[in-house]
Amino acid sequence: MNIHIINVGLGNVASIQNMLKRVGYPSNLRVTPDTNQIPDLIILPGVGAYDTGMTLLGEYNWTNYLKEVADRGITKILGICLGMQLLCDGSDEGSHPGLGLISGRFQRFKPDNSSLKVPHMGWNAVEFTEFGSSLFSISHQMPRFYFVHSYHYSGTNDDCILGWCNYGHRFGAIIHNKTITGVQFHPEKSHRFGMHFFNDYINSICSNTG
Repeated sequence: MNIHIINVGLGNVASIQNMLKRVGYPSNLRVTPDTNQIPDLIILPGVGAYDTGMTLLGEYNWTNYLKEVADRGITKILGICLGMQLLCDGSDEGSHPGLGLISGRFQRFKPDNSSLKVPHMGWNAVEFTEFGSSLFSISHQMPRFYFVHSYHYSGTNDDCILGWCNYGHRFGAIIHNKTITGVQFHPEKSHRFGMHFFNDYINSICSNTG
């Protein structure tokens, strides 16, 4: 398994690399795309502002490369937190268009309950859909993951959602389209559930042709 982690200053890539190593998968940090080989998996991590994320992807030549990779349909792409948001069409946080690899936009949380603070920060449960449950054995363990985000996924087609979370209202915490997957939580900060997630993801989605 040849795994590349995008390393353009958008997240704590060392934590992701260490978690992958713990489940038996070495990985490579890449500042720019490696056009000499076709990786099995590209991980797009992310923390921070939406427009900053899209700007950095453009500056380091990832924007067109990721679109080309998605069109080929061979390499899997996993977006984490802001990385998930960048995979989609755009966000109310910024003005830049996203990569457009999964349909949907991101809206700021506006919880009716005043006790729910923004950002949504901390541990929360994820409820897997029927298809998500068929891919992730972790779905039968009432998994909890670590979240830090102020914007949530809003799409017109729930078919791409593999897992739901609730913070004032339900939102898509795991989205998927063909070879592209996004997770709003941080599996690298989610201890044993994060380890199980990476293991299931690589063994199910990454071993599947589409």
